Amino acid sequence: GNHQLFGLDGVLLVEEFLKERRLALTPLVYPPLLDDESPLAPLPYPLPGSAAMLRRFGGEPAGAKTLIGALSRGAHALVFPGGAREVFKRRGEAYQLRWPNASALVRIACRYNATIVPFGGVGGDEFFGSEAYALDTDELLALENSVGEFFRNRTSNLVSLVDGDDQGGNKIMVPSRFSLCAAWTVITAQATTSSRP
Repeated sequence: GNHQLFGLDGVLLVEEFLKERRLALTPLVYPPLLDDESPLAPLPYPLPGSAAMLRRFGGEPAGAKTLIGALSRGAHALVFPGGAREVFKRRGEAYQLRWPNASALVRIACRYNATIVPFGGVGGDEFFGSEAYALDTDELLALENSVGEFFRNRTSNLVSLVDGDDQGGNKIMVPSRFSLCAAWTVITAQATTSSRP
């Protein structure tokens, strides 16, 4: 599915699947978010305790090998192909997908006869209202002061898993509504042999 602003959707989905369907998902998480210290410390993003909570709910580092491992053991993987790049949207990027052009995700799903359930989130990208935007990632990184220097130093070593992304970061903004919807499934077991990797 598509990540919403700040990536709050992953935690909500994992909790709802546990509560409503008694189904444990394996969320594939941007690897620095599983570290005990936030990549943006001392800023409180992600929220303190997020790494421990993600690990407790079965979060594993996002990547092809992790997805293969999860599917080979029969786990239900939660994947956001746009990753951190969709979490850290820039001004004017609401509801824009930031997925790789050539994703191994579908090939891996086919190899393991996994069912793909595409879903979309609505509300998260307007969670704080457009009138509250202060600065987006590019604007924060371009600041010629100690704030800009802080963000450049903290994000310079973060690796993006999405082609064409330069850096992480976020909009500083205040809350409204949030919904998720899945409308259909793609059953890869029905793919023809010639369409498999």
